[in-house]
Amino acid sequence: MVLALGDKATFDIYLLNDSHKPIGGKLILTSSDPSGVNLRITEFDAPTLQPDHFSYLLKEGFATEALNKAGTWRFRLQLEDHSRRHSSGNCWL
Repeated sequence: MVLALGDKATFDIYLLNDSHKPIGGKLILTSSDPSGVNLRITEFDAPTLQPDHFSYLLKEGFATEALNKAGTWRFRLQLEDHSRRHSSGNCWL
């Protein structure tokens, strides 16, 4: 995703669960700015497992604060206390 300096990044945030097992705890969304400063942006409760359900919408149209540093911003959605289970992406300003 490429944005202009001062824009907000907007995401539709999903959890994909193909394990057929409930996931407990929180999902944490963090960012890392171009200078390496990490910020915990928000958190979501893990959704209740539903039979034969793979995709869970956590938040539609989630917008960050204005991104005020030029360079690569990294965003990561992670299950709390499970650093190996995550999804990540970049935005360029």
